Formats: sequence, structure tokens, C-alpha cells
Amino acid sequence: MKLGWFSTGRGPASRELLRTAWEKVGDGTIKAEFAFVFCNREPGESPETDRFLEQVRSYGIPLLVFSAARFKPGEGHLSDQ
Repeated sequence: MKLGWFSTGRGPASRELLRTAWEKVGDGTIKAEFAFVFCNREPGESPETDRFLEQVRSYGIPLLVFSAARFKPGEGHLSDQ
């Protein structure tokens, strides 16, 4: 099974949950592999998220980021900012 992990990476609990899942996949308790991690914040938006993104990179998991802050509320498309 392949896992796609979605997180804002807002704090220590996000990192701990990912670490636990990573360890359980690594020791075979969870029969899966990480296909990717998606984060709806980009580097520089939050020190906590930056720590989370670095953790993902350290595990070698493919990382996708796209900031929710770049969307205009209610319009469903990217802002020009």
C-alpha cells in the first residue's frame, strides 16, 4: 500500500505523528510506503511548518507544497499576488 500524507505541519504534534507513522512503516508494523507528503504551506510561512518540511526531507519522502494562503477565498483560483 502507498500512503499520501496531508498536513499543515503546524506544530510538534504534526511532526510526532509523522515520525510515529514513519517508524511503524520502517519496522513493518504498517505494511505501506510513503508515496508523498503534501503540505498546504510553503517554506517561510511558519517556523513550525519549516521544521515539518525539513523532517519530511530528512526521511527522503517526496514533498509537495502549495500554499493555501495563495488562494482568494471563495473564488477557487490562485491570486495574482
